[in-house]
Amino acid sequence: MPDEARLIAAFVLALGAAFAVTPIAIAVAGRTDFHDRPSGYKAHARPTPYLGGAAVLGGFLVAAVLLGGEFARLSPIVACTCGLWAVGTLDDRRGLPAWPRVAAECGAAFVLWNAGLGWDVFPGGAGDLALTLLWVVGLVNAFNLIDNIDGAAATLATVTSTAIGVLALIEGDIPLAVLTFGLAGACVGFLPYNLTSPARIFLGDGGSLPIGFVLAATLMALPMAPDLGFEHVLVAILLAGVPVLDTALVAISRRRAGLSIMTAGRDHLTHRLQTRLGGARTVALTLGVVQAGMAAIAIGAVQLGRGSIVAAWSIWFVVATAAVVLLESRSWAPVRESSFPSTAPLAVERPPIRSTAGTGQGPSLVEMVLIAFIAVSCGLSPFLYGFYDVSVWGPIALGLLAALLGLAIARPAVPRRPALIAAGALAGLWLWALFSIGWAESADQALTEANRWLLYAALFAVLVLLLKDDRLGMLVIGAGAAVILALGAYVAIRMLAGSGEELFLGGRLNEPLGYINGQAGYLLLGIWPLLALAERARHPLLAGGGLAGATFLGSLVLLCQTRAVVPAVLLSALLLVVAVPGRTRRGWALVVAGVGVAACIGPILDVYDSVRGSRPPQDSELQTAALAILLAAGAAGVLWAAATAWVARMGTRGASVRRVAWVPLALAALVSLVVAAAALDDPVDRVRAEYNAFTQLAGESDDSSRFAAGGGNRYDYWRVAAGQFADNPIRGVGAGNFDSTYFVERRTSENIRQPHSLELQTLGELGIVGGLLLAAFLVAIALGFARRAREAASDPRARGLAVAAGGTLVVWLVHTSVDWLHLIPGLTGIALCSAAVLVGPWARSRATRAGKTGVAIVAVCGLVVLVGAVLVGRAALADRYLNEGRDALAIEPAEAIAKAKDSQRLNDESLQAYYLESAAWARLGDYPRARAALTEATRREPHDFITWALLGDLATRRAEDAQALADYRRALALNPRNRALAEARRRARARL
Repeated sequence: MPDEARLIAAFVLALGAAFAVTPIAIAVAGRTDFHDRPSGYKAHARPTPYLGGAAVLGGFLVAAVLLGGEFARLSPIVACTCGLWAVGTLDDRRGLPAWPRVAAECGAAFVLWNAGLGWDVFPGGAGDLALTLLWVVGLVNAFNLIDNIDGAAATLATVTSTAIGVLALIEGDIPLAVLTFGLAGACVGFLPYNLTSPARIFLGDGGSLPIGFVLAATLMALPMAPDLGFEHVLVAILLAGVPVLDTALVAISRRRAGLSIMTAGRDHLTHRLQTRLGGARTVALTLGVVQAGMAAIAIGAVQLGRGSIVAAWSIWFVVATAAVVLLESRSWAPVRESSFPSTAPLAVERPPIRSTAGTGQGPSLVEMVLIAFIAVSCGLSPFLYGFYDVSVWGPIALGLLAALLGLAIARPAVPRRPALIAAGALAGLWLWALFSIGWAESADQALTEANRWLLYAALFAVLVLLLKDDRLGMLVIGAGAAVILALGAYVAIRMLAGSGEELFLGGRLNEPLGYINGQAGYLLLGIWPLLALAERARHPLLAGGGLAGATFLGSLVLLCQTRAVVPAVLLSALLLVVAVPGRTRRGWALVVAGVGVAACIGPILDVYDSVRGSRPPQDSELQTAALAILLAAGAAGVLWAAATAWVARMGTRGASVRRVAWVPLALAALVSLVVAAAALDDPVDRVRAEYNAFTQLAGESDDSSRFAAGGGNRYDYWRVAAGQFADNPIRGVGAGNFDSTYFVERRTSENIRQPHSLELQTLGELGIVGGLLLAAFLVAIALGFARRAREAASDPRARGLAVAAGGTLVVWLVHTSVDWLHLIPGLTGIALCSAAVLVGPWARSRATRAGKTGVAIVAVCGLVVLVGAVLVGRAALADRYLNEGRDALAIEPAEAIAKAKDSQRLNDESLQAYYLESAAWARLGDYPRARAALTEATRREPHDFITWALLGDLATRRAEDAQALADYRRALALNPRNRALAEARRRARARL
């Protein structure tokens, strides 16, 4: 049978079968008393038959017969559809709890994923499985929720399945088109009985569940272009736009009213439209027309390419957000069931809905899951290089922006003033960095840094809106520390198992983050929450476990041989001992943990000392160090648990012991200082010598350990950043543009592009304006910490949060003041979690944000999110094109050129896109075009030495030695200490 005939036959046969079976279903429902009886929020006046799903399923199965030889590939969809029909029908009959339905939906999603019909957008299978589960459960329940008015679900299913069929036909997947056209025909055949007034039969869960599943499955199975990843997901959201909007509206509305999302009610999109449009038929047809328009946009966007898909989805997101704001206004307020007249004898009058916000109600499961997800994601970020690449954190930023707008609309929150100041300061840093594109030489780097500040501002704002009470604050801190501790255990297990040498670089712990100093900073972020647990826990085993974990992570930090951890630990300890009550117990916890770390310092330093040249540490050395770390941590934990139990058993006498316990603690500190001074022989001369080594850029004086050495190159980085600030005190050189003068002014040969200091980078790149904004953020957080410290005297929970969150933030701040942890989003995300805890929880809550002020706040927030989403989305997509072009360069240079052009259309300031284009033209032997691409790059950034060096390399390949010499001279003038450039210039001159 020709393809066109199969499609027509599928639609007609399904329509005819559904039309013929529906009266039979009505009769069967009448004989078996299978009716939906009006009660509560249900508005129909009389019992109405169920089993509409059986009629639609019958028509769908008739069409499935036409699949022919492709039935085996798509049989999981057909089989799971029948299974969900059975579950839904049983639910209509008996009224099942939620969990069996969700379990059935998850099972069906797993079947699809296992059959290769789920999502395929992540590098690994776990991510695709999670997305498939979320998608199937979400869309099935979205169609179940919108089946609340006659004809709405069937009409939307008709439009959506037809659009899916058209896309499948365009992409050449005729069997999938047959399946979707069959569903459309079955829904059309059912509508004459369902869209009447009143309806003669309802779909019920036996109809909405299988319909939602078929649409979810066929949307995933669409044969999109192979380079479409998340854009495929965006297309799917567009094709299911109305049900998704309805679900979001209901979730936001009920959350604002203090109701559970699972509560039934007449607050759906259909109900609100019915108050304006009248009959159910008008509402259903209106929604169908809107969905048809969205489907047409989605189909057109797919044909135009990925950029159009992102643009279309962004427009849909903004329009959907505006629709939610409008529908939540007073004039569109939902009708609550207590005020809805019911004529049914079984109707139950319920009390008016009242908001529970601010009444002390505990955190919901959804809030806890979101908070834990953020903390765990940041904790696991080392396995993705801390989310450093824009291709990773770009999509994360888009998700956070979407979450921020939803929370701003729905969240009944009035954050404390320091939280508002801190969020405003981060938003100001984003805007100022964005403005700096106008004067920065590298607009591309300025845009990247601006987008990174936007990511941080969005994350912090989301956290502030989520952390309504301190229980959630404890959860986010605890979850992050638990993941860090688990990653430390992973490192120790690898070392014990004899496979740990891959984790080290030059005798220093480097993996899984891939950056030694960052790995040390990451492990350090988990220590203070564990010390807070050891200090606050009253159960000896829990307290001992906290101290053992802190000792364990502290010992692993030493394996990194990172000097920045020394001031981070000392300053954070000094601040928390001085500022937060409970000093004696905290001081002894630090002493015991410090003794534990010192006990295993010998085997740890042996790992670093044993490395000579490029030889990695030996397995035996790593095993010895890991065993020593575990034993020391265990001993420290046992000692602390025993001390905690002893003090608890002493009862009232324990209070006397605690009052005088500071005396031996002070003596121990004094003795430690004396011993340290004696070990240095002449402390003053040693400090002077190391300071001179620091300013003179000398090498490290002690190759057995880096902790006491002052040599290195940071003074050079900081000198250049200070010079940039002195030359441009108001606006700086532009965000991300530190390297614009560094390579000319440097006194070392080290190639870096950031000054290894948050404060100096901000001043050098963003001037005094950026410095003041950063200071405002830090002062706001400091005010939050001060409040927590004051509350700690009477509130043990506040004390624990002050120590855990305050210590974590301080170690991050001190460390990034002499490094660049602030450029690693995963690590900075953990610090922002702590910052949000310090300025939280909410000052108070409000039920709604009414009036012009509320609309203005949401409008401003929406504008910020829209601008940010467009900027981040374009940058992330441009970076993705760039990566795909690099992958294609060696095999398909023409494809690499196309990808480079795509990237340039989204971001024409990116030098990397021109480099890729030039390399591809060179591989094709077209040297004029290769040189033209690089010449365009020099026009964009005339002071970037890499472009001139590439021009010199290109001229060398063409044996144009005079041109090569000129290009190399220009490059060397921009980077005079580059030895490779000096050698290239010498060789070009020699050839002449």
